[in-house]
Amino acid sequence: MAEEEALLRAELESGDYVETTLHPDRSYFNPDVYTFDYPRASDYAIGILVDPCKGNAHNCCMRSYGAPEYRMLRAADGNATARAVAKLVHAAPTDILRDVTLIDEDGQEIDPAASCLPDDETAVDDACTAADAPDAARPHALLCTSATAARATKLTSATAAAAPRLRPAGTASCTDGYGNTSPRCVAVAIAQTAMSVACGGAFARDPRCGTFLEVHVPAPNDYARVDAALAEARVPAANATGYVTTAVATTWRGNASRVLCAYELADAFPGASVLIGAAAPRCCAPRAYSQLTRTGAFFCPDAGKAQGAFAPRPASVAERAAAEEAAAAYPYCPRRADDVDVLMGAGLLADDDARGCGGGDAEFSFRGRVGTVVEAPTASDDGSGVYRVTFNGGRTDYAFEPQHVALELDYNYELWWVQRTRSALVVQKRKPFTVTAPRCTFDAVNNQYFPYAELDADGVPID
Repeated sequence: MAEEEALLRAELESGDYVETTLHPDRSYFNPDVYTFDYPRASDYAIGILVDPCKGNAHNCCMRSYGAPEYRMLRAADGNATARAVAKLVHAAPTDILRDVTLIDEDGQEIDPAASCLPDDETAVDDACTAADAPDAARPHALLCTSATAARATKLTSATAAAAPRLRPAGTASCTDGYGNTSPRCVAVAIAQTAMSVACGGAFARDPRCGTFLEVHVPAPNDYARVDAALAEARVPAANATGYVTTAVATTWRGNASRVLCAYELADAFPGASVLIGAAAPRCCAPRAYSQLTRTGAFFCPDAGKAQGAFAPRPASVAERAAAEEAAAAYPYCPRRADDVDVLMGAGLLADDDARGCGGGDAEFSFRGRVGTVVEAPTASDDGSGVYRVTFNGGRTDYAFEPQHVALELDYNYELWWVQRTRSALVVQKRKPFTVTAPRCTFDAVNNQYFPYAELDADGVPID
């Protein structure tokens, strides 16, 4: 019996799947590889507000609560017929609330009634003659909201909940919430609804122990990998009430003569949003399904609010229930694998066919849609590679030639919230931000711009 038990134990312990558990001393792992483990909103939340007190006292975001709200305007081409999704750009401080769209940091629109922003200030001016008429004598004055002399402008006061996205100059100084001023840095307000990992005693200054904010590039380049921290700051407290404002350096890898700059990314990369161009392929399908005739084309799978290539994988119990309900309704989607999209009854249409879809057919394409890159061409593709783009959170993806993909990006660096231990680097949040100045220094050897600006002896950026 003992011999049989020994043989059984040896067999069970011989599998690779138990090697790291039973024999960690024999397993190899790289403690310097980042892993990504974002907390669920139902567990706890991490908040990062960049440059939160712009134009206000340095401690405006100390022991304060709130959530970021970004004031956006539709871009000049945001309503173009070639776009299926409106493009939003950051509004100016002078734009009033009635002209902007409010979004959260996930890009979801916020109902103005639920906004924490202060209301627009209203003043009376007898010089108003019509709605939106400017005062010629005062070109920078308020706009008239009606001919009855009511005028409106945005209040100049700001709160943590209304903090703009970080758009600092890499050479600027900053002041943290405690009044400490440092050169070449930016103020960052941080909060977590759970305890932040902090180390004390002999490990208080250990670079592999605690919670850190790290600056990274969003895509690899010739000068830095994505997993290379350009700057870092230790999260100062394990427990905090509301937000705490700290400072993060804007220098490049600790080099005081190099700072972050207005770096522009040219090529799409995995994780980036891209716009599908107007010359992308298209196809023809029978006319859309009609409940009246119970005939026509339809997309599968059906997620209720979205179908086919735009239907995300159900995540919550409610979403799964809605998907099951949609699957039980006519017209029925065929039972297929989760990673397959179906356009029932489609036929191909050559892109150079000027006739378009005829006979009541409907045209389908991804033109004007915004998706996320899951795979990008590599240098070894010699220009023959394609981008694989998803429109449903990664459930399925589609191939597009490089000329049909345009990068949709309004940031050039990222802040990572990282828990560090001796054996792991765990990223729990990534926050994009934009540095708008100074201009990057040109690399004459490689005929391209560095992703940083070099400073001369006087601290002036070198072009």
